[in-house]
Amino acid sequence: MAGAGVGTVVSLSTPAPGVQLPRHEAPAPAVAPLREPPLPAPSPLEVVEPPVPVPAVVPAPENSPPPPKPSAASRSEVKRKPAPSPLPEAPAPGRDWTLLEAARASNAVGHYGDALSSVTEHARQYPDSQFEQERQALRIQALVGLGRQDEARALARSFEQRFPESILLEGIRQAVGHE
Repeated sequence: MAGAGVGTVVSLSTPAPGVQLPRHEAPAPAVAPLREPPLPAPSPLEVVEPPVPVPAVVPAPENSPPPPKPSAASRSEVKRKPAPSPLPEAPAPGRDWTLLEAARASNAVGHYGDALSSVTEHARQYPDSQFEQERQALRIQALVGLGRQDEARALARSFEQRFPESILLEGIRQAVGHE
């Protein structure tokens, strides 16, 4: 608004009294008040529930008597459950497979002692693992890598008797050197 003096009010919608606008200019249209767009309708899957009222917490008066203590008769009626015995700490989920992956990686780079440690720890923590066949195959591979052929062959024979249809059997046979 350059040129407007202090205290001058400029109106864009109507000309000042006695001022005529040229015919090619029309007064500026009045600006409609802004309206917020309507909120979108909830999707068919959206569940809108009313808020749950929360009861107000009323503090006890300062001079109120303490709550009554249960009588001896009512205390004897209450049967207390024995404290649960502490359970042994369960292995973390996912660690089952993680230990076998560590053994596989160790075998792959020739760290057979580390691989054997991983499968031994796995057997200790997960004696009934669903990955028992993988564990045994990795153990056999580590034993072969450590030069413990007799142990590897004995374990391979046991594996073949327990899991004659295993897809890991061919690799185990190759590892111990017999078809």
